[in-house]
Amino acid sequence: MSRTWRVLIAFVLIFLGATIALFFGGQVAMCLGPLGVTAVQCAKATGMIPGVGLTAPIFVSMVAAAAFVLAPIAPTRPSSWLVAVIAALTGAVGYVLLRPRTMEGPTSSGEWISIELLIDPFALTTVAIIVATVATLAWAHLISPAIVRLRAVRP
Repeated sequence: MSRTWRVLIAFVLIFLGATIALFFGGQVAMCLGPLGVTAVQCAKATGMIPGVGLTAPIFVSMVAAAAFVLAPIAPTRPSSWLVAVIAALTGAVGYVLLRPRTMEGPTSSGEWISIELLIDPFALTTVAIIVATVATLAWAHLISPAIVRLRAVRP
């Protein structure tokens, strides 16, 4: 496949991801009532915690697919799959360990409240896709070829 076709396909994938993301926004709670209801108060009342929604994983998946179209991985590098799985698991564990655990803030009356945040599955998926894509492309195009070249130079 020529470079022009790869660039065109990558552009279409990113455009498609952006278009889909435009229609699937993040999860937003609607709080009807007096003006001045804070975001934390609304989240506590509705049980809907703000998250990244379906937008982020869709868009990131399309960008990752475009990256693999622009820089395809040779079939002679099967270790790239192992790198992708290990990187995705590492990214997911990192997200679980470093994510925010609570949402705090004042109510409209000035009282300070705190609510527990659950793991956002869409954010977890987004982080796993990003880390797996970057690690796989780095392994297939930078690290693994360098190791092969080093082995060839040794006496």
